[in-house]
Amino acid sequence: MTTMLRRRADAITSRILYSDEPMIDIEIAINELREYVAEQWPSRVWLFDAIYEARWQRLREQGWARARS
Repeated sequence: MTTMLRRRADAITSRILYSDEPMIDIEIAINELREYVAEQWPSRVWLFDAIYEARWQRLREQGWARARS
């Protein structure tokens, strides 16, 4: 996968950790990035889920994604 993908994924991670924006906005960004991966590398969506989705889920479970309105 590409550097651009890593940068966008890192930006989402930063938004989860440090922003006060609503989680729905972050979820939209995650879905947009997942769609991009599905378009560019259809056979690698599982890898995106294994790496990035799992990371973001762990952050939410660990409480890093604070309750937001």
